[in-house]
Amino acid sequence: RYELAIDGPLADTIVFEHPRLRLYRAVDRVQTISLPAGARGQANVILPSYATLRRRLCGLNETKTDSQGMAGGYVRDAAGNPVANAHVWATWQILWIEQNGRLVSTNQQRTVETDTGSDGSYLMCGFTRGAQITAKVGMAGQSTVQEKLVLPANMVLEHDFRLAAR
Repeated sequence: RYELAIDGPLADTIVFEHPRLRLYRAVDRVQTISLPAGARGQANVILPSYATLRRRLCGLNETKTDSQGMAGGYVRDAAGNPVANAHVWATWQILWIEQNGRLVSTNQQRTVETDTGSDGSYLMCGFTRGAQITAKVGMAGQSTVQEKLVLPANMVLEHDFRLAAR
């Protein structure tokens, strides 16, 4: 919640912008506001749910029963600056896959990977419910960062990585 006090009338555009909105490719939320002097106004923003974002960005899982899980975040250097073109990958074990009450696959290791964008962001899809993930970030001349993570119940893992100083 924000309050903006302005003397006099207002006719302007409000832009709701946040790094997580960019990460999930949710376009800036723009709203026009026009108020006479001394009036109060309100602007609201409606964002897509995680389920909607997963379906839009990742599509359905291999059994076509649910949207794939996704992981996204930012990779930054020791000073907090975005790191472009870092390689991000994740692996996890699937003990079984069931479709229509039948076991269709067992004991598989899965891997998804991507590179960060110019703003240091990454987004990966393909995760299965409850995945226990080993996530890594690597760049030439840097030590690989590795972290153990668990995909939460909403199947959207938000995780930022910090690379150590060289």
